[in-house]
Amino acid sequence: MPNYPNASILLVACFAGMLAVACGDDNPPSANGSVTTVAEGEAEEINPCSPEAPPEETALEGDPVAVGAPITDIVATEYRFDEVPATLPAGPHGFRLIGEGEEFHELALIRVDDDRPVVDLLELSEDEQEEATTYIGGVTACPGKTSPEALGVDLEPGRYTLLCFVPVGTSPDLEGDDLLDAYENDPHFTEGMVAEFTVE
Repeated sequence: MPNYPNASILLVACFAGMLAVACGDDNPPSANGSVTTVAEGEAEEINPCSPEAPPEETALEGDPVAVGAPITDIVATEYRFDEVPATLPAGPHGFRLIGEGEEFHELALIRVDDDRPVVDLLELSEDEQEEATTYIGGVTACPGKTSPEALGVDLEPGRYTLLCFVPVGTSPDLEGDDLLDAYENDPHFTEGMVAEFTVE
Protein backbone atom coordinates (compact mmCIF):
# COMPACT_ATOMS: atom_id res chain seq x y z
CA MET A 1 0.00 0.00 0.00
CA PRO A 2 1.44 3.43 -0.85
CA ASN A 3 2.35 5.80 1.95
CA TYR A 4 0.68 9.23 1.87
CA PRO A 5 2.55 11.22 4.54
CA ASN A 6 1.32 14.63 3.41
CA ALA A 7 -2.21 13.83 2.33
CA SER A 8 -3.76 15.93 5.09
CA ILE A 9 -4.36 19.00 2.91
CA LEU A 10 -6.66 16.91 0.73
CA LEU A 11 -8.42 15.51 3.80
CA VAL A 12 -10.60 18.57 3.51
CA ALA A 13 -12.41 19.33 6.76
CA CYS A 14 -11.53 15.79 7.88
CA PHE A 15 -13.61 14.21 5.11
CA ALA A 16 -16.12 17.03 4.93
CA GLY A 17 -16.49 17.49 8.68
CA MET A 18 -17.41 13.91 9.57
CA LEU A 19 -14.30 13.47 11.73
CA ALA A 20 -14.54 16.72 13.65
CA VAL A 21 -13.99 15.12 17.05
CA ALA A 22 -11.22 12.80 15.90
CA CYS A 23 -9.46 15.77 14.31
CA GLY A 24 -9.66 17.80 17.49
CA ASP A 25 -12.17 20.42 16.37
CA ASP A 26 -13.65 22.02 19.50
CA ASN A 27 -16.45 23.64 17.49
CA PRO A 28 -17.33 21.13 14.77
CA PRO A 29 -19.68 22.12 11.97
CA SER A 30 -23.23 20.82 12.03
CA ALA A 31 -23.51 20.27 8.27
CA ASN A 32 -22.13 16.90 7.24
CA GLY A 33 -20.57 16.47 10.66
CA SER A 34 -20.83 13.40 12.86
CA VAL A 35 -20.81 15.30 16.12
CA THR A 36 -23.76 16.22 18.28
CA THR A 37 -23.18 18.56 21.21
CA VAL A 38 -24.69 17.11 24.38
CA ALA A 39 -23.46 19.68 26.88
CA GLU A 40 -21.03 22.55 26.99
CA GLY A 41 -17.57 21.14 26.49
CA GLU A 42 -18.85 17.67 25.63
CA ALA A 43 -19.67 15.95 22.36
CA GLU A 44 -21.05 12.61 21.29
CA GLU A 45 -19.91 10.82 18.15
CA ILE A 46 -22.78 9.76 15.89
CA ASN A 47 -22.42 7.34 13.02
CA PRO A 48 -23.83 9.20 9.98
CA CYS A 49 -25.54 5.99 8.83
CA SER A 50 -27.14 5.24 12.18
CA PRO A 51 -30.96 5.32 12.30
CA GLU A 52 -30.61 7.92 15.06
CA ALA A 53 -28.50 10.27 12.93
CA PRO A 54 -30.28 13.45 11.82
CA PRO A 55 -30.51 14.12 8.05
CA GLU A 56 -27.71 16.68 8.15
CA GLU A 57 -25.25 13.94 9.05
CA THR A 58 -25.02 13.07 5.36
CA ALA A 59 -25.71 16.57 4.08
CA LEU A 60 -24.12 18.25 1.11
CA GLU A 61 -20.69 19.84 1.62
CA GLY A 62 -20.55 22.44 -1.14
CA ASP A 63 -23.01 23.98 -3.57
CA PRO A 64 -26.39 22.57 -4.60
CA VAL A 65 -27.07 21.60 -8.19
CA ALA A 66 -28.23 24.38 -10.52
CA VAL A 67 -31.79 24.00 -11.76
CA GLY A 68 -31.86 21.96 -14.96
CA ALA A 69 -28.23 20.83 -14.72
CA PRO A 70 -27.48 17.20 -15.64
CA ILE A 71 -26.62 14.87 -12.78
CA THR A 72 -24.15 12.00 -12.89
CA ASP A 73 -24.71 9.08 -10.53
CA ILE A 74 -21.50 7.55 -9.19
CA VAL A 75 -21.60 4.12 -7.50
CA ALA A 76 -19.43 3.53 -4.42
CA THR A 77 -18.39 0.17 -3.02
CA GLU A 78 -15.31 -1.29 -1.33
CA TYR A 79 -13.02 0.22 -2.47
CA ARG A 80 -13.79 1.84 -5.79
CA PHE A 81 -15.98 4.26 -7.70
CA ASP A 82 -17.99 2.80 -10.58
CA GLU A 83 -19.82 4.43 -13.51
CA VAL A 84 -17.43 7.38 -13.63
CA PRO A 85 -17.50 8.92 -17.12
CA ALA A 86 -14.17 9.45 -18.84
CA THR A 87 -15.22 12.92 -19.99
CA LEU A 88 -17.94 15.46 -19.22
CA PRO A 89 -18.88 18.69 -20.95
CA ALA A 90 -18.09 22.02 -19.33
CA GLY A 91 -20.91 23.85 -17.57
CA PRO A 92 -23.29 23.31 -14.64
CA HIS A 93 -23.35 19.72 -13.41
CA GLY A 94 -24.32 17.60 -10.43
CA PHE A 95 -22.87 14.51 -8.79
CA ARG A 96 -24.84 12.04 -6.71
CA LEU A 97 -23.33 9.08 -4.82
CA ILE A 98 -24.99 5.65 -4.63
CA GLY A 99 -23.77 3.45 -1.78
CA GLU A 100 -23.59 -0.23 -2.70
CA GLY A 101 -20.92 -1.43 -0.29
CA GLU A 102 -20.89 -2.55 3.34
CA GLU A 103 -19.28 0.70 4.53
CA PHE A 104 -20.34 4.27 4.01
CA HIS A 105 -18.48 6.29 1.42
CA GLU A 106 -17.76 9.84 0.37
CA LEU A 107 -17.39 11.43 -3.03
CA ALA A 108 -14.95 14.30 -2.65
CA LEU A 109 -14.59 16.26 -5.89
CA ILE A 110 -11.23 17.93 -6.47
CA ARG A 111 -9.95 19.86 -9.44
CA VAL A 112 -6.36 18.92 -10.32
CA ASP A 113 -4.20 21.61 -11.92
CA ASP A 114 -1.21 19.34 -12.42
CA ASP A 115 -0.17 16.58 -14.83
CA ARG A 116 1.16 14.18 -12.20
CA PRO A 117 -0.81 11.13 -10.99
CA VAL A 118 -3.08 11.86 -8.03
CA VAL A 119 -1.24 9.33 -5.85
CA ASP A 120 1.95 11.34 -6.43
CA LEU A 121 0.21 14.57 -5.48
CA LEU A 122 -0.87 13.04 -2.18
CA GLU A 123 2.79 12.67 -1.27
CA LEU A 124 3.64 16.32 -1.88
CA SER A 125 4.07 18.93 0.84
CA GLU A 126 0.99 20.79 2.03
CA ASP A 127 1.95 23.94 0.13
CA GLU A 128 2.55 22.00 -3.08
CA GLN A 129 -0.81 20.25 -2.76
CA GLU A 130 -2.56 23.59 -2.30
CA GLU A 131 -0.98 24.84 -5.53
CA ALA A 132 -1.89 21.69 -7.48
CA THR A 133 -5.48 21.06 -6.33
CA THR A 134 -8.76 22.81 -5.51
CA TYR A 135 -11.37 21.14 -3.30
CA ILE A 136 -14.88 21.67 -4.69
CA GLY A 137 -17.10 19.75 -2.27
CA GLY A 138 -18.49 16.36 -1.45
CA VAL A 139 -21.43 14.11 -0.62
CA THR A 140 -21.69 10.92 1.39
CA ALA A 141 -23.83 7.81 0.96
CA CYS A 142 -24.78 5.08 3.40
CA PRO A 143 -24.90 1.42 2.31
CA GLY A 144 -27.93 0.76 0.15
CA LYS A 145 -28.77 4.45 -0.10
CA THR A 146 -28.15 7.45 -2.34
CA SER A 147 -26.72 10.72 -1.10
CA PRO A 148 -29.67 12.89 0.02
CA GLU A 149 -28.47 15.74 -2.17
CA ALA A 150 -26.28 16.10 -5.24
CA LEU A 151 -23.11 18.17 -5.32
CA GLY A 152 -23.34 21.03 -7.79
CA VAL A 153 -20.43 22.53 -9.69
CA ASP A 154 -19.90 24.71 -12.72
CA LEU A 155 -17.34 22.50 -14.43
CA GLU A 156 -14.48 24.22 -16.22
CA PRO A 157 -12.28 22.41 -18.74
CA GLY A 158 -9.55 20.43 -17.06
CA ARG A 159 -8.79 17.43 -14.91
CA TYR A 160 -10.84 16.30 -11.91
CA THR A 161 -10.50 13.52 -9.36
CA LEU A 162 -12.91 11.75 -7.02
CA LEU A 163 -11.55 10.53 -3.70
CA CYS A 164 -13.07 8.80 -0.69
CA PHE A 165 -11.59 9.89 2.64
CA VAL A 166 -13.79 7.69 4.84
CA PRO A 167 -11.56 5.39 6.94
CA VAL A 168 -11.40 1.69 6.11
CA GLY A 169 -13.78 -0.39 8.21
CA THR A 170 -16.27 2.39 8.93
CA SER A 171 -19.60 0.59 8.82
CA PRO A 172 -23.12 1.67 9.84
CA ASP A 173 -23.16 -0.49 12.99
CA LEU A 174 -20.20 1.25 14.67
CA GLU A 175 -20.89 3.70 17.48
CA GLY A 176 -19.00 5.49 20.24
CA ASP A 177 -15.43 4.36 20.90
CA ASP A 178 -15.63 1.70 18.16
CA LEU A 179 -16.45 4.42 15.64
CA LEU A 180 -13.62 6.62 16.86
CA ASP A 181 -11.23 3.67 16.66
CA ALA A 182 -12.27 3.07 13.04
CA TYR A 183 -11.62 6.76 12.29
CA GLU A 184 -7.94 6.07 13.01
CA ASN A 185 -7.71 3.71 10.03
CA ASP A 186 -6.30 4.67 6.64
CA PRO A 187 -8.80 6.32 4.28
CA HIS A 188 -10.47 4.42 1.45
CA PHE A 189 -8.37 6.15 -1.20
CA THR A 190 -5.32 4.28 0.12
CA GLU A 191 -7.09 1.10 -1.01
CA GLY A 192 -7.60 2.48 -4.50
CA MET A 193 -10.84 4.45 -4.15
CA VAL A 194 -9.70 7.11 -6.59
CA ALA A 195 -11.18 7.99 -9.98
CA GLU A 196 -10.58 10.68 -12.58
CA PHE A 197 -12.41 12.35 -15.41
CA THR A 198 -11.73 15.17 -17.83
CA VAL A 199 -13.94 18.13 -18.60
CA GLU A 200 -13.84 19.31 -22.20
